[in-house]
Amino acid sequence: MITRKQYLAGEASYYDYYAQFVTDATVRTVAQAFGVDNLTKALAADRHLNTLPLARWDALTTAPTVPPTCPMCHQTQPGASERGGFRVILPFNREVRALADAYPMTRADAVCIAKVAAVIAVNRSQES
Repeated sequence: MITRKQYLAGEASYYDYYAQFVTDATVRTVAQAFGVDNLTKALAADRHLNTLPLARWDALTTAPTVPPTCPMCHQTQPGASERGGFRVILPFNREVRALADAYPMTRADAVCIAKVAAVIAVNRSQES
């Protein structure tokens, strides 16, 4: 297991750090959302997959949560999250994530996990 501290200290690559959170379900979800052919083309054009719009990555990986207060009346809403914001909907290895890192998951983390899953999907398709 690679901790975020180790990753930030340069002791592990981006790929290795985020790959530890990828599961088969992560790979399937990303491959189905974008299509392996599209991922292959995008990866050939840019190794960071930035040719695929960030809005698509965000929509695949996270969903908004109910804000803590109503923007109109400022009353607490039923089912509201205390932080508001987002929740991660992308399947990934939450157990490893919990062990590797004590800081809250960010949208960027979710997108990075998805992008590594995309690379894995492309690599698997080229192996078969």
